[in-house]
Amino acid sequence: AASPGEAASAQVSVPPLDAPAAAQVLETPTVAPSEEAASAPVEVAAAKEAPVDVLHTPPPVPPAEAPTPAEAPAPAEASAPKSVEVTIVSAKGLRNADSRMLGEGLSDPYCILKPGGEKELARTPVVNDCLDPVWDHGPIRVDGLAPDTPLVFEVWDKDLLKDDPLGRVTLTSQEFLPNGFDGPLKLEDAGKGIEATLQIRVVVCGDAASPG
Repeated sequence: AASPGEAASAQVSVPPLDAPAAAQVLETPTVAPSEEAASAPVEVAAAKEAPVDVLHTPPPVPPAEAPTPAEAPAPAEASAPKSVEVTIVSAKGLRNADSRMLGEGLSDPYCILKPGGEKELARTPVVNDCLDPVWDHGPIRVDGLAPDTPLVFEVWDKDLLKDDPLGRVTLTSQEFLPNGFDGPLKLEDAGKGIEATLQIRVVVCGDAASPG
């Protein structure tokens, strides 16, 4: 039988652990962080690094310019050829172109109508020895008159050899369209110091087809 001293030493003695086992007991277990947990602090840091400009107000957007409206086409009735009736009423204060002929007689005036100033359309009768003739010639029908065509009037003195000009005047379309015209017109080239006038009346009949 074992002695009491041997029994006591047998109870308290611990067999020594080998090195691998001791290391396994003493090593503190470390839990590896998951990929989501590892990346979360980085994302938070990145979010903290990005400044949030809460006070910045974006510049106002200028209003878009309204489109320029296209010019409205002229009404069809404004551009259609017109028909008018012209009356050459009278003239007043004409120059005496016959005073050089032996000092006798006065001008023998007549008036010509030229639509557009080119071709003669009508002519009044001649009034002999008169500086204030009254013709009251008309109405003269003018068909197919373009809206921008003027009416040109020329006053002449009838002579045996060569007729002398006594003045001319142009009545623009703006003056007689669309409401007509009735009044005196000052003659141009009437002579030095001469203030002559021509009385004209124009009545607008309406639209008309251009001749030809």
